[in-house]
This record gives sequence, C-alpha cells and structure tokens, in this order.
Amino acid sequence: MIETDTFLVYLAAMNVFSFAMLALTHRSRARSGRDASGSIAPAALSAAGGGLGVLLALALWGGRVRKDNVGPRVFAVGALVLWAVVVANVFGWHRFSVEELRLALGREHLALAVCLSVVNVVAFALFCVDKARAVRHAWRIPEGVLLGISLAGGCVGGMLAMAVCRHKVSVPRFRYGLPAMLALQLIAIAYLMQAGLA
Repeated sequence: MIETDTFLVYLAAMNVFSFAMLALTHRSRARSGRDASGSIAPAALSAAGGGLGVLLALALWGGRVRKDNVGPRVFAVGALVLWAVVVANVFGWHRFSVEELRLALGREHLALAVCLSVVNVVAFALFCVDKARAVRHAWRIPEGVLLGISLAGGCVGGMLAMAVCRHKVSVPRFRYGLPAMLALQLIAIAYLMQAGLA
C-alpha cells in the first residue's frame, strides 16, 4: 500500500510543478511569439497527476478555447477523473474490488443506462450535424463541445458518428482521444458501480 502522506506530497508537488512549468512555457513562448498549442507537456503533466495545475495554468494563460488548444484541457479533465479514482482507492474511501464489481454488474442500473443512452444519442447527433455543416461550409459546432460531450459519457455515440459520417477521423485528438476517453469512462463507471454509486 502507498504511504498516504507520501502520495499527498507527490500530488501536491506534481500540481505545483505542472503549474510552474506551464507558466514558464507561456512566458518563454510569449517572448518569442510562438504558440504552445502543439506541445504535449500539458498532457504528460496531467497524466502524471498534475491535472489541476495544468487546468489552472491553462485557465490563466491558455487564452480563449480554440480547436487547436482544446485537447489539453479535455485531457486534463479526464486525467483528473482517473486520479480521483486512484485517490479514493489509496485513501480507502472505497477500495476497488473485482468481487463487488461482479455483484454490481448483476444489479439493475436503469438510471445510468438511460443517462448514457441520452448522452450518446446527443453526441451522435452533434457529430453528424457538424459534418453536415462542414460539407456546406456553414457555422461549425466547436470542437470543445464535441470533445466535452464525449468526455461526459458520449464517446460511443461520437465514435459511431465518426465511423458513419467519416467525420473527424483524421484528427488525432478525436481518433485517439475518444477511445482513450472511453477506456477512462469504463474504469470510472466500473469503480462507481462496485462502490454502489452508479
């Protein structure tokens, strides 16, 4: 078992480090006039446990959310969800148990099923509408909305729309991001189900 004090120190240090690194990156890029949107640093720092620091730095210095900078924000939120499961496990609020998950899968989860169904239908519709608008060169649905609805549980609908409409299939943050979000959601849902919260 991880020593909880050491774990808390690690998470606090990682978030301070993430915030400081992105602040320094912003400062150096502002001087040189380069854009930081292609950097993988926010994603790496978020995955290492610094998602809160990344989100704070991006809120302060990330500028307006655009399609070329929305990915790190969505990834940081997803990493926070995963780290919340890790923290809950480490502190024993509710430890993950395969046996409890097996029992939970045998119970009815109507509210969860309805919620996920609605979110996935909405995600599918948004992706399809965005594709139709792209073909007509009309006003588009912001990528932040598409990624946000996917992160909120609509990954399956988004991926299905990507396959059916051939939309966003060549954009890495969608092609790789949605399957990664789906894996994250399955982990979170499994944890919540076996904890009796879903």
